[in-house]
Amino acid sequence: MSKRLIALLSCFWLGAVCAIIMEAKVKFNAPLVDLRIGLDVGRTVFNAFDTFQWLLMAGLLITVFFCRVRDILILTLLLLLLFGYQSWYLLPQLNHQATVYIEQNIHLGGNYHWLYLGAELTKIILLVWLTLLATKIKE
Repeated sequence: MSKRLIALLSCFWLGAVCAIIMEAKVKFNAPLVDLRIGLDVGRTVFNAFDTFQWLLMAGLLITVFFCRVRDILILTLLLLLLFGYQSWYLLPQLNHQATVYIEQNIHLGGNYHWLYLGAELTKIILLVWLTLLATKIKE
């Protein structure tokens, strides 16, 4: 049962990550959404999504604890490290940049968006791998 729950949580999280990536891109294509509004909406959405992902991470960690499969544990810990880096380092940097642009119309530059996107793509790979591994292992 725990491996099925791991697969379900991983697959659900994967879908949510893919949806948020799509939302982030599509929002800026709306003709009435200027950069300041898009950044403000994005900042709000990503902060809420960050909380949601921590709930998924907690559920996954609890489930993995009962699963006791080494490879699943390793992938989950890698996911935790990656997500912690995103949540505690990259997201605050992006929030700061968005706030400065919204309030002062100053673009600070930097590679934080590319690093965040790279982390999201890596997270997608880890979640697919985790889902496949959890569905492959017999209960």
